[in-house]
Amino acid sequence: MSRVRFDALLQEVGPRLVHFGTHRYPISPSQRLAVTLRLLATGDSHQTVAISFRLGKSTVNSIFKETAAAIWNSLHNVVLKFPTKEDWQRIAREFWSYWNFPVCLGAIDGKHVVVPSPANSDPRALPGTDTIVPPVFVGDEAFPLKPNLMRPFPGSNLDHEHKIYTYRLSRARRIAENAFGILSARWRIFRRPID
Repeated sequence: MSRVRFDALLQEVGPRLVHFGTHRYPISPSQRLAVTLRLLATGDSHQTVAISFRLGKSTVNSIFKETAAAIWNSLHNVVLKFPTKEDWQRIAREFWSYWNFPVCLGAIDGKHVVVPSPANSDPRALPGTDTIVPPVFVGDEAFPLKPNLMRPFPGSNLDHEHKIYTYRLSRARRIAENAFGILSARWRIFRRPID
């Protein structure tokens, strides 16, 4: 992370990281942010980061929890806002346009995360038909087949229609694999189990 980006992030979250108390030498917001970013970027243990910053392990634990919460509270409405009805409709149009997969709201992969279905998600007709289907997410073979979660057909001995479906679903699903690949390359904490 460049110094300019670090400073911009510090300006956003720094006010939430100021501690007033009885500590003789309070840990500055910039050091708190640096500790948290080091944990996220390297995936190192809290003990390793504590040694490199000359802090106690329990201090690093509390710094990480407080700073991660401060980052979330400061930025979630900007970087990870919950989609509106119009956003869901745009996403479904883009999946159809880019990947030829209709009525799809997203792709999931890698980390198994519980995702609630969007409120008031209206079923739609498949393009060019009168067949009404609920909006879906697409995933790989590791996910269960559900009314709102589609996965490829198993096996390799598929008829033509099933092969086309599996090919289109796999194309649409790859964006999640690519996103997680980029995410884990940048933030190595995603390469190991997260407690």
